[in-house]
Amino acid sequence: MSKQTAFDALVVLGAVMRWDKKSRQWTFPPVLNREEYGGRLVLGEWRATAAYILQNFAPVILVTGGSNIHPETSKRCSRATELAKLIIKFGVPKNKVVTIGKISASNTAGNVANLGKYLELHPEIKRIAILSPRFQMPRAMVMHDREPIIKNLGEIKWIEVEKTLIEWNSGFKT
Repeated sequence: MSKQTAFDALVVLGAVMRWDKKSRQWTFPPVLNREEYGGRLVLGEWRATAAYILQNFAPVILVTGGSNIHPETSKRCSRATELAKLIIKFGVPKNKVVTIGKISASNTAGNVANLGKYLELHPEIKRIAILSPRFQMPRAMVMHDREPIIKNLGEIKWIEVEKTLIEWNSGFKT
């Protein structure tokens, strides 16, 4: 991907977020322990870093994600909104980041449906890159392939978060 704006949109798949009592902010931990999320890598903060690295490959970054219940207010908080804030904090211009996640989308399937609806409203988007961690990619690919509007796009490229980070900084390999 050497071409600047090689895609019409970069899609960042939502991630698990956790409330940090000390900072009183939502965080996107790179790894959650087994009790919290089955011991899987969730790579939330790293997704934001990878989006920053890849920001010039598309004019818009679409951020998906469901919601969490705020532990202090009991209100639903959007993972897409919080992940978008982190992407902007890392240096992506605010006007380039669009949250398409809906609070009702609590999983990847819901995020796929929201992406499909967004693409229906934006037929000019024909080439997308989807940023996903390795563990989520096979399942997400199947789900995206089942959504007709996504399946019929001109081009879909899957980009692995881990590979992007390692190419950017070999220190991520460890």
